[in-house]
Amino acid sequence: MNFESINAHLEQARSGVRDQTVLGEAFLERLFGSSKREWFLACRAWLSGAGGSDPMRALAEIGLWLDPFRKTMAELHLECSRLLVPVATATPGLKSEQVAALAARYNLPRGLVRDFNQIGRAHV
Repeated sequence: MNFESINAHLEQARSGVRDQTVLGEAFLERLFGSSKREWFLACRAWLSGAGGSDPMRALAEIGLWLDPFRKTMAELHLECSRLLVPVATATPGLKSEQVAALAARYNLPRGLVRDFNQIGRAHV
């Protein structure tokens, strides 16, 4: 799973319903459920350079369908990946100031953001 395939799914969903995207709970569960976590896999693919096109487009469209917690987690996945991409080979991960800033921005515990960072780094 990468953002190109997510965007393709969004295009297909939109084309069937007069330019309105309709996503089923099954697709959202594939992306964000604990058994599949395909959004996380797409972020990992993007981090490794195999992510395809425009993750922000996918987030903008899918964000309309997400409850606030899922949307926050989707944004955090993307933001951690975005911050890790330029430094993937240069540093061991996000600096503590970056972790603190993300935690404050998304109103999440620093430990959770630090865990996202470590997960992302493990898959570079």
